Amino acid sequence: MKNETGNVDYPYTPPTVDELGLNPIFTSLGWDEVGETDWKESVYYWWWEYMKRNKEYGPGHPLWEDFGDINTDFREWWIAKGEYLFAEPRRMYTFKRVSEPISEEVYTDPNVMIVQVPLDQPVTELRQLFASYLDAFHTGDEPQQGIRAARSSQARYPVVGQPNVPALEKTLAVYDYRLKNNKMSLWEIWLALNPNMGRMIDPKCLTPEEVLDIPLTKASWTAAVSRYCKKAKAMIDNTGHGRFPDLSN
Repeated sequence: MKNETGNVDYPYTPPTVDELGLNPIFTSLGWDEVGETDWKESVYYWWWEYMKRNKEYGPGHPLWEDFGDINTDFREWWIAKGEYLFAEPRRMYTFKRVSEPISEEVYTDPNVMIVQVPLDQPVTELRQLFASYLDAFHTGDEPQQGIRAARSSQARYPVVGQPNVPALEKTLAVYDYRLKNNKMSLWEIWLALNPNMGRMIDPKCLTPEEVLDIPLTKASWTAAVSRYCKKAKAMIDNTGHGRFPDLSN
C-alpha cells in the first residue's frame, strides 16, 4: 500500500510522524506509557527489533554504514535512518497545476498524464471525464495498486512479501521468552505464554479419556514453540543480509 509521511512515501505504514519529524509516542509522557497504539503496528519497528538480536551485526558489518547503531532507542534510530533505508525515492512529479513550461521527457513518461481542463465546462462533466482517463490509464484499483507498489518497491531495503505484523510480534515474544528461560521445556514455555490453556493438561479438569491425551497436547505445544523459534531465528539472521521478514535459509 502507499503510505505517506509528509512528502515521503513508504510501501508499508511507517511510525507516525508529525510536522517536526518526531514520533508523537516519544513525548514527555515517556516511552512505556504511549507507544502501544502506533510503533508496534509498523513492520519497520519490527525490522529494528529483530535486527537488534542479530549477534553478527555491529561495527564492521557490511550493513553498518546503512543501518548504523541500532542499540539506540527507536525514536533516535528512526529519525536518523528510516527515510534513507525504507522510503521510496522521492517522486519526480506531484499532482499540481502547471504554471511553467514542461520539459520534453514529461510527455513520454508513462508515470505522468498531462490533461487540459476547460474550466468553462460543468464540474460534473469534468469529474466524469477525469474518472474515465484514470480508468483508461491508471494501473489498477487501489488494493491492487497497493500490493503492486509494495512488490515493486524501489526502497534501498524493501520489505519482503506481505508481512503479518501481529505474527511478527508474537514470534519474537516466544523467541525472547525461550532465550530468557532456556531451562524450561518447550511445552512449559507455551503454557507460560498461554496460561489459560492450563486446564488442557490439568487432570482435575479432564475426563479419564482426555487425561490420556496430555502427552499429545504437550508434544503439540513443544512443536509450536519450536516453529516460532526457528522462524524468529531465520528472520533475525536475514536482517544481516538486509532482508525482512524473510524465512529463507
